Amino acid sequence: MRRIALVLLSCLLAPVAEADYPYTGYFTVSFRPLTVSDAEALCSLKYFVQYDDGRAEDYFLDTNTYRTSKKLLFMRSNATSCTYNAPDRTEHCSSTYQSTDKTENKRIWNYLQRIDADYLETIYFRNQDEYGRFIATPDRSFIQSRYPTTDFIYTYRCPNHSPSAMAPYARARNDLTHDQTSPMQTPILDGVEDLRKVGEEVAKILKPSY
Repeated sequence: MRRIALVLLSCLLAPVAEADYPYTGYFTVSFRPLTVSDAEALCSLKYFVQYDDGRAEDYFLDTNTYRTSKKLLFMRSNATSCTYNAPDRTEHCSSTYQSTDKTENKRIWNYLQRIDADYLETIYFRNQDEYGRFIATPDRSFIQSRYPTTDFIYTYRCPNHSPSAMAPYARARNDLTHDQTSPMQTPILDGVEDLRKVGEEVAKILKPSY
């Protein structure tokens, strides 16, 4: 009886492990829906890795280095820590952005409207007042005009990314200035820099061969 009591006491005193996060792995985000090939190309320009303890890290491709030397180098621009509230399907996050000449701390509030294994739909709030008004609405419907500083985000799992695949190229720091980093914070696949072509080339390098 004494032994049983001691076992029960040790269980009560043992630290409670954090529950796994509702999604983990490597992802990229877009303001519009993407095809499979577009998502793969975008993953090769910018991605984030979500850990099961709520931490996340954002990386972006140093496109200038790639263009001049064909060398892959992904810089970490953001380090984030989130807490997930399952009943409300919300994330409360604290994020630090860093470049060589700028450091910025910010809070983020996310509503995870859809969570699939390889795909998520997230309403991304930068403004706490807008987040509060949204959460208070019974139907939780997102209308852009009501929340002008908020974005609807489409999130896709990166099929070619894994710890072993990315380790040779990922740097846990950002060696670029803010002006050099900023264009890649919201990457696009078309435009004057022809980022789609770069993303497609890098995707072929990262794609595992079987």
